[in-house]
Amino acid sequence: MAQIAQRVWTDEDVAALFDRFFAPLFDVAVRVLGRDDEAASAVGRTFSRTAAELRLHPLDDIRPRLYALLVAELPRRQASRPGNDGRFAQIDHERLANPALLADEADVAAALWAAVSALPLADYLLLDLQLRHGLRDPELARALRLDARAVERRLDRLRERLDGAVESPISPVALFAALEPALPPPGLPERVWADLRAAPQPKVRRSRPRITPPRKPILAAAGLALLAAAASAGAYYAVRGPGVHNPRSLHSTTHSLEQGSANPDVTIAWDPSRKARGYSISWSAAPATPDQSIDLQGSASKTTRHLKPGTSWFNLRTLGKNGWTDAVHLGPFLILPDTIVPETTISAGPRRFGTADVTFRFASNEAHAALECSLDGATFKACTPPARYTGLRAGAHTFRVRAVDEAGNTDPTPARRAWQVDTSAPRTTLTESPAEFERKVSRFEFESSEGHSSFECKLDGAKYEPCSSPKSYPGLADGRHRFRVRALDRAGNPDPSPISRKWTVDTHPPETTIDAGPPDPSHKPTGTFTLSSEVGASFQCRLDHGRWGDCGPLSGLTDGRHILRARALDRAENSDPTPARWTWTVDLPPGTTITSGPKGATASTSATFRFSSPDSAATFQCRIDDGLWSTCAPERTYSGLAQGSHVFRVRAKDAGGVRDPSPARRTWKVDTHAPATTITSGPNLSTTSRSATFRFSSSEKGVDFQCRLDAGSWSSCASPRSYSKLKKGDHDFEVRAVDAAGNVDSTPDFWSWKVK
Repeated sequence: MAQIAQRVWTDEDVAALFDRFFAPLFDVAVRVLGRDDEAASAVGRTFSRTAAELRLHPLDDIRPRLYALLVAELPRRQASRPGNDGRFAQIDHERLANPALLADEADVAAALWAAVSALPLADYLLLDLQLRHGLRDPELARALRLDARAVERRLDRLRERLDGAVESPISPVALFAALEPALPPPGLPERVWADLRAAPQPKVRRSRPRITPPRKPILAAAGLALLAAAASAGAYYAVRGPGVHNPRSLHSTTHSLEQGSANPDVTIAWDPSRKARGYSISWSAAPATPDQSIDLQGSASKTTRHLKPGTSWFNLRTLGKNGWTDAVHLGPFLILPDTIVPETTISAGPRRFGTADVTFRFASNEAHAALECSLDGATFKACTPPARYTGLRAGAHTFRVRAVDEAGNTDPTPARRAWQVDTSAPRTTLTESPAEFERKVSRFEFESSEGHSSFECKLDGAKYEPCSSPKSYPGLADGRHRFRVRALDRAGNPDPSPISRKWTVDTHPPETTIDAGPPDPSHKPTGTFTLSSEVGASFQCRLDHGRWGDCGPLSGLTDGRHILRARALDRAENSDPTPARWTWTVDLPPGTTITSGPKGATASTSATFRFSSPDSAATFQCRIDDGLWSTCAPERTYSGLAQGSHVFRVRAKDAGGVRDPSPARRTWKVDTHAPATTITSGPNLSTTSRSATFRFSSSEKGVDFQCRLDAGSWSSCASPRSYSKLKKGDHDFEVRAVDAAGNVDSTPDFWSWKVK
């Protein structure tokens, strides 16, 4: 038989292509668009255009063409991808070389998705299609319409950007490649396929008639007759192409070409060619050439297919390392109809109680049988496990499922499960938990608002597991930890807001360092220390043989040797077992006291000062005004002092040469000039008033005044000065100023007047 050069695509072929590529295309579209319905529509439009192209002309490489058509359906500008949607940030641990290195999977995965979702659309697709969907550089260039030479350089820049944007113990590039696919919800692919079937398709001329296998069960005798007719026509053969890449000894390990079989699972085996890079395979009613997308590696040697009743051919295209392809066909295989009734079992689902959202898992004893489900007596409809029902009302419900095999045989005794729906979720309360920092066993106690509740606990990034109160975690590794607990009632309703508690386990004592302290020797009775340790640590100090206490500034230190010990206490109350030490000697300077000498203002131009020190062996240095320090005896006299203010300083010096850093100081003023006095107002020179008021002032500020009337005695007075009940006749008033130094005005001012 001649090798078939072109394939004619049937509805079943397109359906197989749809089943194979819907999930990965949906994964790309939903990450870009953010909505399931919009993503499904984009994938549907992609397959519609693909089916039209396939029926009009052959495609050498379908896979990159599918992604190229999908990219054309995505928005040209940057789309808003949902960075906070948890389903886009789930890690597939089986695709990581070291999954245990992830300390906090949720935080790292969320940061990773936030970084990649912020990329421009073209850059995001470049990373996604290569790392998560395995498109090679030439395929990426064709799919994204980029220069093939620039793809590798652009990918390198994007990888560097991703490495710089996410802090992770595992390479962010590896993490991005390990993101789990965003799977379409149940029923969505079927709905999209139904819409595609309903849409008009272009008419295409087919190159040859299609052999359609029987759809209804046929008798075994009819199958044997078909087999005999095929045998007599010489229809059992394998067609081998002329190329050198084809495998050797292509055959079936499960079926014979000379007789029919009721086993629908056909296994084909071959000897791989060393010159083959990969294989593309397909099954068809008549020999046909598969598309060039690589399904199997060049080292593959076997494949198995579940066939429907009727006649089928196995088609194998080989891609050589030199880029050339060859095709081989094996068949026909005749699969006889099935007359055995399947059985159905429910393996998981609610029994006595359930939530408003339930999931049933079920299966048939026939692997390829279709399944039909019914809820609460409704008509049986096609379903796939697991079957999920959401938003159920409270009360009694019944679920049934039955299997229908490929021959149309239906399980007459559907599997059944009845239960009560409870829609009220319990609330969880944490009654005891460790402190923010803990160095011992971490212990939790909790309770539920509903009786008969069970609990699930989760530590760090582990999964929820059944637990009971109290829950203890001894021997935890040092570091940050997070505990979560949720109650589940008898129906399985989990608390929608689990209680969460974060804390840090710290069993390592801190180290203490004294960074600064008083010099050695120190001449001050005080001491201030600078301490350091780990973040959040507090400190305790002990001076000499005293008790541990606060580490504030020291005061009242005496002469002699001193030792300060300091220890840090971390936030978990671990104490440094080896306190830091600071040793120094206090050598206090001698004190100085002025015991006598002038103060304030004085009219004397000489001054004598006496002074002393507690150190009996101390000597003294004196200084007046801006003069130099000079040695002096415990009594010092100055004479011939000028008018004005003066300052006397004296300091003691001990035998070691240490001087008093705060010399004793005395300020005074020499004033030998008497003030002048002036009467500014008084009574008329002749008046009938028996009262008189005088106002007066001085040439100096801060003076006192003395007054006298009619040659009486001098007495202190202030301006104004008033007199009353004066006798008739002549009167004289005198006033004089006395300054702070005691200088008295020698020429008092006077005022004479007569009372009529």
